[in-house]
Amino acid sequence: MAQSKAQTIKEVLSGTTLGMIGSWLITMGSIAMCPDPVVAATVATGGCTVWSLTRGYAIRRYFNSKEAK
Repeated sequence: MAQSKAQTIKEVLSGTTLGMIGSWLITMGSIAMCPDPVVAATVATGGCTVWSLTRGYAIRRYFNSKEAK
């Protein structure tokens, strides 16, 4: 069964909000830890990619488990 529109909006808003907060923290952390801007950008890009994949998977699983109940 498909999600309701309200559930979809909650899922998208959750993912976007957590994504923005997480990417900001990852970027600030990589800038603080890596004095070389190229290395900092590479670390931030890799970190944000891993964060995005993990966050998307976890949020989708969470909302799918709520839908099943």
